[in-house]
Amino acid sequence: MLLDCPPYLEYALKARGISRNQVKSIFLSHIHDDHCNIFPLVMFHERLKFLCTKEIFWMACKKLSLMTMHDTEEFTSYFDFQELIPNEANDFYGMKITPHYTVHSIPCIGATFEMKCDGHNKSIVFVGDNKALPEIEKMVETGSVTKEKYQNIQRLYYERFDIFAADGGMGILHGDPQDSIKSQSDLIVFMHLENLPDKFNASFTMASPGKRFILKEGSEVGQVIKTMHLLNHLYPKISEQWQNSLLNNIEITKYNAGDVIIKQGDTTKLDAFIILSGNVCVLYHDGKKFNDLAIHQAGDIIGEMAVLNNFRKRRASIIAESPVMLGRVDGEILYAFLKHEGRIEANLKMLTIRTKLEQLFRTFGLSVIVNQQIASVATLIPVENDQVIIKQNDTDQEFYIILEGKFLVTKDGKERAILREREVFGEFGGLMNQPRNATVTSLGAGELIQLKKEDFVHFAKEIPSFNYYLNQLMRDRNELASIINMPMHFPTK
Repeated sequence: MLLDCPPYLEYALKARGISRNQVKSIFLSHIHDDHCNIFPLVMFHERLKFLCTKEIFWMACKKLSLMTMHDTEEFTSYFDFQELIPNEANDFYGMKITPHYTVHSIPCIGATFEMKCDGHNKSIVFVGDNKALPEIEKMVETGSVTKEKYQNIQRLYYERFDIFAADGGMGILHGDPQDSIKSQSDLIVFMHLENLPDKFNASFTMASPGKRFILKEGSEVGQVIKTMHLLNHLYPKISEQWQNSLLNNIEITKYNAGDVIIKQGDTTKLDAFIILSGNVCVLYHDGKKFNDLAIHQAGDIIGEMAVLNNFRKRRASIIAESPVMLGRVDGEILYAFLKHEGRIEANLKMLTIRTKLEQLFRTFGLSVIVNQQIASVATLIPVENDQVIIKQNDTDQEFYIILEGKFLVTKDGKERAILREREVFGEFGGLMNQPRNATVTSLGAGELIQLKKEDFVHFAKEIPSFNYYLNQLMRDRNELASIINMPMHFPTK
């Protein structure tokens, strides 16, 4: 869970050895820019759980709308909003979250997070942006702040917690480290500071990218189980016998940023790796220079191409882009499993399409996991010159992504648009259950990815980055957008 979303989010996560794919939820205190850099969250491969009050969630989505000129409702559909009631305990998968209002220039909350670990209660307080206590006390005297609200905030500074993260920015809007002098908490960490005042250096610490404050370290057994869980996701319906065999041969390994995990041309044992934490980069040397092929994140599998082809030589190098944790899977056992269950051909086909999508969408930012989901259900279609792909008034409902080539869009015999690689077409008939409203014809040889209607609708509803990409294409392609004349977001509630 992210507690607020800072600028340069990727930098902060990489410093800590965490990839975007590991973030499953966000707690948002307020919408000031240094806390609400949430556009990167739209580019995730699944809807995040968004925890805050109703007004802060609406303000955050409205802010995204004003930044991008997309509809506010589009952004509300990208998140799974879970309302928090201030001053009440809210259960979240066994963790108790008790929010509180703070005193700031706009609506703002903080929260206490409590969870049981090894039979003991552990607690973290995230105060949120909050004025210094003496300043709030003055506001109570003038009637600007209720006494109850002040007492709720004051209590946090005096009681004991495992970690107490407070606003130490000082000035007229932020807290003062002096407020925490009497805190009974085990560790006091300050936000909004570049340097602590000298008199507090031996008492407090500061938050900065890469710092770790550990309440309970994860166990290796838990990481092995997580590796097996991800294997089940990548290869659905693994039999119990093969699960046991794979599980008994998983090894947890760790690498520093910059370490070589797999070396191009290596002929040693060809294991595969499940990324449990962090990012890796795939590099290929063509004889003259290295080519940066893809970034893989937590949840991805790397090294599987050599296993599937039963090669004895690696085709590319893989370098740790951040500190990473991997689950090493025995290559011989993985190959035996895939061969025994007849999965090799389907997985090679998926990898071929995924590789093409990685190159196509790399600049836009669709993750490898999204490309893999698309590739697992897609069909690769070669196209000849002057080939009609969609005919006006037909009732087929397939959806297409252009990998190569140019395609002419005509309506009632009149030219409306020319589409090129990375663009899509065919969504109108499928989504609206209506006959095709235009004809699409190839202008030369090319290559398409075809998706069935049910798969396309599923991706648009469940993958925010894919949905946003479609919406942006519709806005960029003004001429075709005027033909479609429909919003592309898919509210789920």
